Amino acid sequence: MWFRRGRRRTPTPRPIDSDGRAALFLQYELLWFRTLDKDALQWQAPALSLTAQSFLLTITLAPDTSRLSRTVSASLGVVVAIVAMQLMAKHQWLLQRDLNQLSLMESTLGVPSGRMNYGWPRDAGPRTDREGSECNPLLKSTFWRRRRSYLWWQLGMGAFGVSFLACLVASLVAPCVFST
Repeated sequence: MWFRRGRRRTPTPRPIDSDGRAALFLQYELLWFRTLDKDALQWQAPALSLTAQSFLLTITLAPDTSRLSRTVSASLGVVVAIVAMQLMAKHQWLLQRDLNQLSLMESTLGVPSGRMNYGWPRDAGPRTDREGSECNPLLKSTFWRRRRSYLWWQLGMGAFGVSFLACLVASLVAPCVFST
């Protein structure tokens, strides 16, 4: 629960018979495919939102747009930014929930847990060759690679929301700002 302090305890896996193991493998595969689908959906939401926001921003900033149209498109831009941020957060939460369930199923079935990390453990760092040098210089841990894409996309959607809010306020308070 949200008010409890400390770490949550992971339930210990129970021993299962062969029929239960086969059924659990089937559930595992279905959950794995659902997880891959949710991962794709998580990144489709901001991409489609970015397209809608660019269209609305074009309408909002056009000099020949009427005050009503500018106000409506700026308001819609704020709403789209907020909805996209919430939708992306929801997909992230559902993805994490499924990954936690996969982890529990993997420990029950004895499946190596590397699969849920897309084939490479998250904490392992970059791959190295026999001499200890990195195999691919593009995999070096740089400032940009250490940052989570989810956070950057949330900040980007928030920036669009703030810019639409500024356009909305300017449209209502000082509409002459948008004239040529």
